[in-house]
Amino acid sequence: MLSAVLLGGCASDSCGVGRVETVAPSDPANPASLMQRAEAGDRRLVVQNAAALTDAGEVLVVVMKAQLREEIGRWQLVEVAGLEIFDDGTGAVDLAEGLNWTLDSARSFVRVSRVWRYADGHKIVEEWKPRPWAQIRGTETYRGGVLAVRCTGTLVFGEGGRISADGAGYSGGREGWPEPGTGGHQGEGWGPNEPADSARQNLCGGGGGRILGDAPMDGGGGGGGANPATAHEGADGAPGFGKGGGEGGAPLELQDSLTLGAGGGGGAGALDRNGQGGLGGAPGGRGGGILLVLAEGIRVEREAPGATPLITSRGIAGADAHEGNPDLHPGGGGGGAGGTIAISGLTPDSGVRTNVSGADGGESLMYAGGDGARGRVFPITDPEAPDRP
Repeated sequence: MLSAVLLGGCASDSCGVGRVETVAPSDPANPASLMQRAEAGDRRLVVQNAAALTDAGEVLVVVMKAQLREEIGRWQLVEVAGLEIFDDGTGAVDLAEGLNWTLDSARSFVRVSRVWRYADGHKIVEEWKPRPWAQIRGTETYRGGVLAVRCTGTLVFGEGGRISADGAGYSGGREGWPEPGTGGHQGEGWGPNEPADSARQNLCGGGGGRILGDAPMDGGGGGGGANPATAHEGADGAPGFGKGGGEGGAPLELQDSLTLGAGGGGGAGALDRNGQGGLGGAPGGRGGGILLVLAEGIRVEREAPGATPLITSRGIAGADAHEGNPDLHPGGGGGGAGGTIAISGLTPDSGVRTNVSGADGGESLMYAGGDGARGRVFPITDPEAPDRP
């Protein structure tokens, strides 16, 4: 039987407060994730990497990947009542209220992220940024891509202050393989399947550039990624000699407008026409991640010089194609899609700008990658009781 370390939760009159921070968020290398099915109404989550939630008074539960389209982007903020950590690193999180819906770890990947808490007037003087989303190949371990912060009053941006999830979303397609006639690797998206090695079709993220057989045909560019919760598609990559460039990523067009979606990765461009000279198609760019910023107010310190502070979740540009031979033209990588910023306390007078732009596709002499789609920003009207699906 596993032994457990019992860590005190929050008292009934202070639930959700947890430890108040004075330094920048520190995204753990191995964040917590759901590992057992939990039914709607349950008040306990069994998680991997439970130590990542030590001293947390509140967690953000968000569905990052799922087999069922309607489950993508569901999220809930919930206060923590207690935490048990077992010898093998797993643990159980006791919640102060029940879950809104059933979560099934067998068909979806669910992040359980600590909400970083700050006192009124806390000043940001550096960049706050989550680790990039990544799958550790050969396992079911994921990490990164999400940052949630809450300020009990006004969050102040000082000199050098910014919050960024640029490139923290789904991965772009990997650089093309050396075999002749292969297409580009798909960009990653919300679906549970691994991106394919050579596929023009999008897999929620951007599709890879396409080339068929060993005929002397140049490869198309990779398609741009899409954010699942927007209505914007990634752009198709440029076709090579009549053969299709990668398809742009497809949005889910979910009916609930308050879903949290990371940006899809751009597809990789296809190889050159015969795979000669070792010219692989260029890799696709990463998408933007998920930012949840809750505050009663947001402002810029008047004395802070320099550029306007930003809260951003932008895609990363697809890589330019390697043009080592004027007769051989591999495709450029597709650009990553913008991510999602859910925010309260931001007004036109705050002096802080948001940006969730999709990134440009990579350049090629003939077969550029497609651009990534724009992400989304949605306001939360009440930081103490934010709307959620």
